[in-house]
Amino acid sequence: MAKHGSRYRTSALAALQPRSRRETVFLIGILIIATFFIVRICQFRSLTPRGNTITAVLSTTQVVRGKHGPDGEDEPTAVFTEVFIDSGSGEGFKRPRKQPDVQVKYDNQRKPSLQKSALGSNKADALSDVSKGTAQENRSDSSDRSVQRRSAVDAQQLDGLRTKLDPQSGVLPANISSSVITDNSKSVNSQVIAANSLAGQQERTAQKRVTDKVPSAQNAQQAMLQQSQGDKASSMKVLPSLLDPKPVVVASQTKTLPTVQKALPQSPPPPPPVTRQRITSAPADFDWQTYLLYNPELRDAGIGTQQQAEEHYVQKGYAQGLIYKRLRVLLRYTACTGLINQHYSHIAAFSLCAVLGAELVLPPAVKRDSFAHYFSVFKEHNEVKWTPAPLESLLNVDKIVEFWRGRGLTVHRTPALLPFPDLTQPELAYPMYPQPEIDPELIARIDDVYLRNLDMPELIEKARIAVIGHAGKLLRQDPGRKIDYIVLDMPCTFFMLRSLSNLRVVTEVARSLEFSDQVANLADRVIHGMTMGGKNEYNAVHLRIEKDARDWSQIMGGEQVVWRGYVQSMLQASFTSDLVLYAASGLLTYGANDEMDNLIGSLKDAGLCKDVHYKELYIPQAELEELNSEQKALVDFLVLSRGRGFVGFGSSTFSFYLREFRVLSGIPRSSSVLVDASVIGTDPLFNSAGTVI
Repeated sequence: MAKHGSRYRTSALAALQPRSRRETVFLIGILIIATFFIVRICQFRSLTPRGNTITAVLSTTQVVRGKHGPDGEDEPTAVFTEVFIDSGSGEGFKRPRKQPDVQVKYDNQRKPSLQKSALGSNKADALSDVSKGTAQENRSDSSDRSVQRRSAVDAQQLDGLRTKLDPQSGVLPANISSSVITDNSKSVNSQVIAANSLAGQQERTAQKRVTDKVPSAQNAQQAMLQQSQGDKASSMKVLPSLLDPKPVVVASQTKTLPTVQKALPQSPPPPPPVTRQRITSAPADFDWQTYLLYNPELRDAGIGTQQQAEEHYVQKGYAQGLIYKRLRVLLRYTACTGLINQHYSHIAAFSLCAVLGAELVLPPAVKRDSFAHYFSVFKEHNEVKWTPAPLESLLNVDKIVEFWRGRGLTVHRTPALLPFPDLTQPELAYPMYPQPEIDPELIARIDDVYLRNLDMPELIEKARIAVIGHAGKLLRQDPGRKIDYIVLDMPCTFFMLRSLSNLRVVTEVARSLEFSDQVANLADRVIHGMTMGGKNEYNAVHLRIEKDARDWSQIMGGEQVVWRGYVQSMLQASFTSDLVLYAASGLLTYGANDEMDNLIGSLKDAGLCKDVHYKELYIPQAELEELNSEQKALVDFLVLSRGRGFVGFGSSTFSFYLREFRVLSGIPRSSSVLVDASVIGTDPLFNSAGTVI
């Protein structure tokens, strides 16, 4: 057995021995490399905080930024930089700063606190700063011991540096480097020593240089040990600097950056705080009902009488800048895009003013360059160009102003046409026209109203918050300021109001907005010629098939689907071959004559009309060319409104409001039929925001 056992042991040893010198060298190399990486990993895990750390080193000419910087750009600078290690969140990363009189120290919560140093502002003063931050996570006793060893070495290095300082001037000799960077193999902590200066002749009036004391290595070790033991429970520990909390000022003889010879100018002091005097009684013009109306939270607090309101204003309201009397409010808004979209914008704005008792400033009208261009609210797809036009081109402004004056509402005419907002973003299209008599500081804004379909109480509350909030802010800044009015600016108000929430007011507003007499006269000429002086009746159709409406046909399944919808709606409206048909379309405005002729032939063949008429047959071309795009559309609108039967497109505001307008004129709603376009998804919005009667 012994013999066999000896043989087995000999065979095993022989198998473990390398067969050649090359294999021996290879195995030794592998062992050395593995040992090196194991040692480095152990050092890294024991000395480095968890997470992605930031290490930034500042020399006199370059800044190396960590990957968690705020803007991701390197900004070489010649002034002081605050740097520390962050455990992955990026909270503590600070950019290079250009105030040479500010230094940084760090507490245990990783929040930098600023401490000014006593640097002189003389040109010959050497501007320098030593700022050193260390951060480390101590998770075991072994890591505590490594911290002690490392801090002792660092403290010894600084003691050695201190011994080299000139005792008279506190200046390093010229042969000493102006920046000291701790070897990264011994510590991953970021250490920064920035010494940027230009030594020169010191003037007699220069301030005394301040050189702070460096603590001994023993004190530094003790402070770091106490800090590490007290912060073991936290996920990241920021150890106190080896330097005293006050920075050491080190001057350098190098002439690296001459651009920092001059001290940067100090920023102006902040304005003194506003001192608000107390009052002993309410003002003579105090309106307690308005005070409670503008500040409804007071009623919720149990304040409901004149005495309670006055007492609250004296004790709290005056200091809070609360409004105590009715403010004059001027509402300005934008009417956007097509003819009827503009009209709905007017209806919403007038309705809000009628309820608020505010004054209204009329906006310009809008016209498009052509119906042949595709319209989109997305700039990259939009082809239509919108430009302002006098509002009198579409509305009878004189009659509107007179109508509302009799009801106590002041309506101001349009101040100017230009500049005009971009209507491809109607939700941001605030009025831009100048009004020299308006103080810009008295302008408040309401946002997020375009297509919002808000109930009237919601709109009133938005207006109240905007007006009272803006006025209160001004009064808090200057208690003695006199506020005579507030201008309330709104973007495009199209469909901002759910008309069903206050239909009575909406109906009155819609009746008051009379159209231009000039355009109405043109419509009368067309009707007179088509009906032989009113002897005959006619049917009417709005063919919304122009190029700018191609999105609708695509959603519905193509042009043929849209056309079949028109034929079915005409049959439902009892269109026959006994009456002529007035067709309104933008096709003829851009020369689509062949397409129009094909439509006319199809309508006749289907037995839906005797003949097809349009405005171009009764108004000379030269006269039509004097009209803008929306005036031409208004001629069609007024002619269509007086037909015996009407067929329109369900997803067109032009067709939808025309049906409402016919009802306002006394024509039964059943006489109007709209092509079913529910697949487009606009029906709910139209029914709640577009209904006016």
